[in-house]
Amino acid sequence: MEEQNIIFDNYLMGKMSADEIADFEKELTVDDDSLKKDFEIYRDLQMYLKHEIGNKEQNEVFKENISNISEKYFSDKKENVRKLNSWHFLAIASSIIVAFGLFLFTNPSKPSYSEYAIHDNISLTVRGDNHEQLQKAEAEFNNGSYEKANYLFSKILQSDSVNTEIILYKAISEIELGIYTDAENSLTEISKGKSAYTDQAKWYLALSKLKQEKYDECLQVLNTISEGFEKQKELEDIIDRLE
Repeated sequence: MEEQNIIFDNYLMGKMSADEIADFEKELTVDDDSLKKDFEIYRDLQMYLKHEIGNKEQNEVFKENISNISEKYFSDKKENVRKLNSWHFLAIASSIIVAFGLFLFTNPSKPSYSEYAIHDNISLTVRGDNHEQLQKAEAEFNNGSYEKANYLFSKILQSDSVNTEIILYKAISEIELGIYTDAENSLTEISKGKSAYTDQAKWYLALSKLKQEKYDECLQVLNTISEGFEKQKELEDIIDRLE
């Protein structure tokens, strides 16, 4: 189980090579449902912990305190276990729950990229003779295979270099892959224009800053997005948590 969690963590943190990513994603699709369910539980738990606790040092202090309580009251010694009546046990459990609640209330976390980088399935506009490549790129992106999608987007742009839609989704793939400079250069160019993708480009530019924990720069970009943006609620939530 520990080895499996390390694999899950490496995948989520982008520490795998392209071949390792491909092998892991293949396992998720061809293996029985147990691996996929284990991964989804692990992923959701990590997102929750990042959202609720955030600050690593505070988290370590909190875990140490809980550990101390556990050692004191939940020792494996049978003699101590016998002394714990049900009322005492409930009192201790309640104390831990209250402590955890106070910790979360007094230590609000910074927003994280994974909370807001929920990419809707894309449906690319067919232009020219790139129908087959577009379909493949669309499928890879929607499946979360960003390295493959990025490669296909690059191929498409070789014959259609001004396709703003493709440039946008290529940039999103690059953010997922940690290719921040290229992604941000593309998104900045789109955000300067007046296309239908202007605010969307600003949104993902802000998310790129957020993923790199450049919180001030993230705020600056968010504040340039037009009122009534489709993700206005999420935008305001990030701003509230960063200010």
